[in-house]
Amino acid sequence: MKEIKIFLASSIVDLKEDRSAIREFFNQLNKIYHNRDVYFDLIDCETYDSSIAIGGKQSQYDKEIRDSELCFFLFYRKVGEYTKHEFEVALEAFKDKGKPKIDTYFKTAQIENEVYEDVAAFMERLRTELGHYYRTYDHIDTLKLRIWNQITTLGLDLSENVLSDGEIKINGQALIKAENVPLLKGNKALNELTKRKKELKASLDEARKVYLANPSEENESLFFDASAELNKVSKQLTEIEKQAMSFVSTVFEITSDGRVLTQRQKKALEYFNKGDYDSAQLILEDKDRENELERAKNRHQGKNEIQGYVNEDLLWINAKKAQGVNKESANAIIERYEKVLNLSREYDLDKDFMYDYASFLYKQNEFSKAILVAEELLYFYSNPNLSPSEYTLAELYNLLGILCDDVNDYEKTEKYHLLTLEIRERLAKKNPDVYEPGLAISYNNIGVLYVNINNFEKSEKYFLLATEIRERLAKKSPDAYEPDLATSYNNLAVSYNDVNDYEKSEKYHLLATEIRERLAKKNPDAYEPNLAMSYNNLGVSYNDIMDYEKSKRYKLLATEIYERLAKKIPDAYEPDLAASYNNIGNLYRDINDYEKSKKYYLLATEIRERLAKKNPDAFETDLAASYNNLGVSCSDVKDYEKSEKYKLLTIEIRERLAKKNPDAYEPDLAASYNNIGVLYANINDFEKSEKYFLLATEIREGLAKKNPDVYEPDLVKSYNSLAIIYEKKNDFEKEEKYHFLAAEIRENLSNKYWDTNESGSTGNYNNLGALYKGTNYYENLEKHYLSKIREYESLSKETPDGFKPDLAACYHNIGVLYKDIKDYNKAEKYLLSAIEMRAALAKESPDEYESDLAMSYNSLGILYKNAKDYDNAKKYYLLALKIIERLAKENPGMYEPNLAECYNNLSKLYKKIEDFEKEEKYRLLEVGVYEKSTEKNAEQYREKLIEAYADMSLFYKAMKNRKQARLYKKLAKQLRKKS
Repeated sequence: MKEIKIFLASSIVDLKEDRSAIREFFNQLNKIYHNRDVYFDLIDCETYDSSIAIGGKQSQYDKEIRDSELCFFLFYRKVGEYTKHEFEVALEAFKDKGKPKIDTYFKTAQIENEVYEDVAAFMERLRTELGHYYRTYDHIDTLKLRIWNQITTLGLDLSENVLSDGEIKINGQALIKAENVPLLKGNKALNELTKRKKELKASLDEARKVYLANPSEENESLFFDASAELNKVSKQLTEIEKQAMSFVSTVFEITSDGRVLTQRQKKALEYFNKGDYDSAQLILEDKDRENELERAKNRHQGKNEIQGYVNEDLLWINAKKAQGVNKESANAIIERYEKVLNLSREYDLDKDFMYDYASFLYKQNEFSKAILVAEELLYFYSNPNLSPSEYTLAELYNLLGILCDDVNDYEKTEKYHLLTLEIRERLAKKNPDVYEPGLAISYNNIGVLYVNINNFEKSEKYFLLATEIRERLAKKSPDAYEPDLATSYNNLAVSYNDVNDYEKSEKYHLLATEIRERLAKKNPDAYEPNLAMSYNNLGVSYNDIMDYEKSKRYKLLATEIYERLAKKIPDAYEPDLAASYNNIGNLYRDINDYEKSKKYYLLATEIRERLAKKNPDAFETDLAASYNNLGVSCSDVKDYEKSEKYKLLTIEIRERLAKKNPDAYEPDLAASYNNIGVLYANINDFEKSEKYFLLATEIREGLAKKNPDVYEPDLVKSYNSLAIIYEKKNDFEKEEKYHFLAAEIRENLSNKYWDTNESGSTGNYNNLGALYKGTNYYENLEKHYLSKIREYESLSKETPDGFKPDLAACYHNIGVLYKDIKDYNKAEKYLLSAIEMRAALAKESPDEYESDLAMSYNSLGILYKNAKDYDNAKKYYLLALKIIERLAKENPGMYEPNLAECYNNLSKLYKKIEDFEKEEKYRLLEVGVYEKSTEKNAEQYREKLIEAYADMSLFYKAMKNRKQARLYKKLAKQLRKKS
């Protein structure tokens, strides 16, 4: 146990009651901090009994003074000889070894101007000879608070003092009344909000009685209105209570760190300590002060004098913040900070205040400006002549990490969080009681960063480190640390869920929920929102493993809380409630309960309509998503009229959003045009279907021009959709046009990725085969290829080396064409010719021709599979795979998609011949390739990976492996959400 020795000296008779109250105060502190192994050993003149001591009792007192960490001297009507002697002993010890720290307090006389000569003389000595800032107090609670502030400078693991409902609480226990502390009592904004909260509590109690007596709709509305207003005022009061207590600490620091104070500061502090904010601020806003500053600058006065003016400004700023910040006062505070900043730059003054300035800008959401200020302070600290403490540097690095995270600069976020960790780990090793709570916060912060950049291993590592500390702290002091522990459990749970470790995810979700249920039972206002979050997270987690009953239970529990909170404070909780309704809608859609799904989508939409009316910029995107969900839901039950209504509403919003920000919203708008085009096609309204498919196509053509890798696959879908519509309308010219456009893109894509539908380089021609029966399309294409073959065969006789590659390509393409129209004999002939020629070319120039040879092997494998010649299919698939595996090893970016296709083809072949072990092997290999590709380029490969996961789910379902089937279904669903 850490023992802190404190000596209390005072007049025995004059201050007997105050001394007794301070002893009781330390008794209370010892009860509070017993669990943290901290004991305050208070020594005063009544500590020792009446036994005889060698050298007398005073010699014992003198020894205790020299061994103490702190000495408090209390004076009232006189300065006794013993007290004066003890002060000299303490002063001599402080000069010799830097301790004990000395604090002097003078109790204000009860009769005006009743200050005795010896007291006045001692005050004067402290002020002039020693430069010591003594303090006064008129109530024991003021003295307690000031003693507590001094204790907090010892670097112990102590809870912050919190002001709440007019009482200062230490570790949750009310020990000091704010009304007895002038610095708090004189804060008008604090008092007004405190009074307003009491009035609203009374109003709410009355409204509750009225409602219980007569539970009418009107009385219910009055009750919830009163509750909402009370919560609003409570929130404002909590913020100003924090600022007011921060100002108390600031005043204490100013008068305790030995700095030189200007006369204006001293006078202002005197008024602040009396609770007279108006008089104090009048002094700090004095016009003469500005004139004096200008004269001092013109006289090129030294740094010390200019620093005095800066310190006055900083005192004014802190006082302003303590009285509540609104838009007007925030601007005034920033203006004053900028003035101070300019002076500090011009005169090379102390810049420690810049940390507070950056923190203030952060609270005003001025992130970029805050980063500039904080980085300037960091540069200032890099001066080798300066030596900021490690604690100070850690705080600055931590702030910069948080700020950089807010502007999504993850590289700098990681840099600053790691610098913070390096220091806090070192500090915590030396003094765990003091620094472990801060270290846990740092572990948690960097864990969240690694979640954001999808580095699970590192996020898990740091979340576990944070959890380990918080479990230990919560065991000692549950009231102080259980909320943080619940946060750590929650973060671990979400992290494990993301990597499909459902067992661990469930474990940590339940641990977080258990704590939050307990906390919410004691203090629902503070902890119910977090409990709702835990319930929702559990619901999502169980949904992912298809345990729909548990998912529904927890999602409904979350919704129940959000409904209650949203009634009290709609502005704060209606967005969460809408999201909760939407989640339940998704659940019911997953289990094919379309009526209930639609019900909850409607509830979400109703809220979002109201929110979007008030704040369209913030909520129209969510509203469009809700309309889209309703449109899909209505289509599920074949209510096409309502589906049309909601899809058109979605389009209306997305058109408006895309007009403002095309880069962000055009892809969604194109998807909406396509969706409603499908709807109209389903109800045979081909005119409207054509209109919307054309609109979708126009956008996608523009997007594909800018970013072909991402948007060309969607463009192919649009071209296909148009081709089908024109086929329905018997417009074969346009049908052919769009099929050719789709085929052209698919053929270009096949050079990179082969073909994903086992149709070789001709890509889209399978669709053409179905649509062009009875037309001369294939006949014309056949004539075209045969003509090219004759031409290249003739040219090859004259210049063999020059035209072999072109001839081989023609053999390959016509072979694929014959395969598509199921003329397998001709297809085999030409594909074998292509292979013979390409094998020769690849032998001479493997780098140039091996990929073409693999493509022909692959196409011949498809042909044999279609013809049910499975042995030959396997032979050529494996030949293609052998080449592509080697190429993909050398150039994964180019050949991994082709490798995935080889694995896919083999898995389908082994399915046909019922070799399920090998089918599983190649399906897993395909998944592995797409996972790696998606990590590098999510936009391009996400859909492929979704398909691969879905195929794996179906495979395991057929194998009756329910666990693995659920896993891959969940993976596919997760990726769709990100799309």
